[in-house]
Amino acid sequence: MVKKLFKHEFAAMGRLMLPVLCAVLGVGILTRIILFFESDTIGFNIIGGSSFLMLFVVMFAGLFLAMVFGVIRYYKNLFSTEGYLSFTLPVTPAQHLMVKSVTAVTFYIAAALAALVSLVIALSGDPLVEGVKAASYIWAHLPEEINKVHLVFFAIEFAMSMFVAVFSSFFLYYTCITIGQMAKKNRIMMAVGVYFIYYLIVQVFSTVMSVLFSVFALTPLMERVAEFIADNIYLCGHTFFIGMLLVYILIVGVEFLVCHTIIRKKLNLE
Repeated sequence: MVKKLFKHEFAAMGRLMLPVLCAVLGVGILTRIILFFESDTIGFNIIGGSSFLMLFVVMFAGLFLAMVFGVIRYYKNLFSTEGYLSFTLPVTPAQHLMVKSVTAVTFYIAAALAALVSLVIALSGDPLVEGVKAASYIWAHLPEEINKVHLVFFAIEFAMSMFVAVFSSFFLYYTCITIGQMAKKNRIMMAVGVYFIYYLIVQVFSTVMSVLFSVFALTPLMERVAEFIADNIYLCGHTFFIGMLLVYILIVGVEFLVCHTIIRKKLNLE
């Protein structure tokens, strides 16, 4: 049944996202066609600049819509009238959450890849070749003191952190929506209020941490910390990225637990 649920969810998200992905790629192709007629005229500069502006707008719009559609699917399929059918299926709440999050993240990554491919298409030709040459030259002429193996692992660790961070972003909205369903009335407003409280807590925490760091930076201990980081740059780098990955995993786990507990014990459909 989980496979069928995945199939249905991918089909539903595909109907929403396929036109968006095609639009992102289409604007990239259109931009490249415009660049074929490159000239030094004012008219071309305006048209060329406008095409790149439109490309970046569409790229970010694709990512934004992927997030919005993923959240809408979660709400509509589980907490609207569709929920009565969804929860009659022989599928556990954990499996519902897994299917919704994996599908949403997959299409978000697809939107990111479409944006990247669109940008590559738009810059294909001399700009892309020169960019690749420059990157290859920089990589080949890095100072001997810089360990390239560690750089590769830094990139992998960062990519893994960002992958889990996308799950965390979706589960944040899932959590707000799920908590909002506990209200008897104005559930959408309740969800918005939960998000506002979360945002307020994050801002207060960030402010406090900034103040503490500013105070700490003025102490002699900061010099010792800076020296330790300089002497153990790779160890500190891996610790930072792996720590960031573990924090995101913890956040996803807490958000998943909140959603799962409410859906399993306090489900309140419209």
